[in-house]
Amino acid sequence: MFCPKCSSLLKIKKGVSYCSCGYSSVTKNIMTEKINKQNKKVSIVNEINPMATEKHTCTKCGFDKAVLLAPPAAVRETWTSSEADRSSFVCGKCGFREFIS
Repeated sequence: MFCPKCSSLLKIKKGVSYCSCGYSSVTKNIMTEKINKQNKKVSIVNEINPMATEKHTCTKCGFDKAVLLAPPAAVRETWTSSEADRSSFVCGKCGFREFIS
């Protein structure tokens, strides 16, 4: 919801919406969501990336399939021959990235 006076985003607290410009009103039927702000590390165990279709053996874990990441053709056209190709393989199991030379 936005303030009708100054168009700023309204803050809602205990059924009242208010703004720093002084505007306030009673708010009815507003759904609010409390967000948990704890940082949690999420890890995926024994998951294989379904996009890993290229045959490439990972030097870190030995998995035999990877995702080939290559720059778009428009970017490649602007490179000179002295610039390195930034294509790489990303392992479908552990996510290790290996650049192709």
